[in-house]
Amino acid sequence: MYYYDIILPLAIREAYTYASQEALLSGMRVLVPLARQTAVGIVLREHQGAVNEKLTVRNVIQTLDPLPILTPDQIALWQWIAAYYLCPIGDMMAAALRAKALDHHYTLADNKRRKIHLDTFTGEKKSFQTLSTAQQTAKEAISAAWQSY
Repeated sequence: MYYYDIILPLAIREAYTYASQEALLSGMRVLVPLARQTAVGIVLREHQGAVNEKLTVRNVIQTLDPLPILTPDQIALWQWIAAYYLCPIGDMMAAALRAKALDHHYTLADNKRRKIHLDTFTGEKKSFQTLSTAQQTAKEAISAAWQSY
């Protein structure tokens, strides 16, 4: 049995602890029971330390995506923002994720956007930013200095 701290999109300061039969990764979306309803949460981390025997730890209902939707850097950013602005991390989650990500019927497979695989991309590199003459000269000087280093 694994125990995880789950962030829920609520105005609460702490993550809730849930149990799971399967190993989960930080940043994964999960469906968990919350009072008499269900909620979508994000796995924050594996629970550290012993679980209080007096508390009832509920089980994760299901994993919604096969891979994490957040990177560890994004979770760290959420934690920093929540600490800096003195807001609950659940509020940070609700503000940062689009509404579809909080719907348990939505999966990453539902996203119909075209996916570009960079390893198969054979097109020409295009610059999206036009540099001024002074900027271009500085860029070339830096590149030359870097190559001679």
